[in-house]
Amino acid sequence: MNYSTLQVLGRAFFSGIMIAFAVFMSRIGGPIFGGIFSAFPAVFISILIISYKSRGMDFSRAMTKPLMTTGMLSIVAYGTAVRFLYPSFGLIAGTLGAYILSLVFAYISYLIFQKN
Repeated sequence: MNYSTLQVLGRAFFSGIMIAFAVFMSRIGGPIFGGIFSAFPAVFISILIISYKSRGMDFSRAMTKPLMTTGMLSIVAYGTAVRFLYPSFGLIAGTLGAYILSLVFAYISYLIFQKN
């Protein structure tokens, strides 16, 4: 699918708003709320709205169950790993470790959906 420049800029703007909201929440509620609002709204809301705009309601509805399961497994695993790995291993190694852990949990969710 080819996207126009306006569509790409619109998606980037919308995603940027979601990220700005997460940063705002971290300023108000500290790192715990910032982490929660950066993981869930930024991922779920933006993916569902963008998929709705590009593929329609049926596609967005079909994505909801896998997205929720994947989010519960991989996004929470990533956020939790970042919380514990950054202080011990630093930004680069902590990010790499958290990413690898999230891939493991994403693969587990993939296996769950293959059985259903």
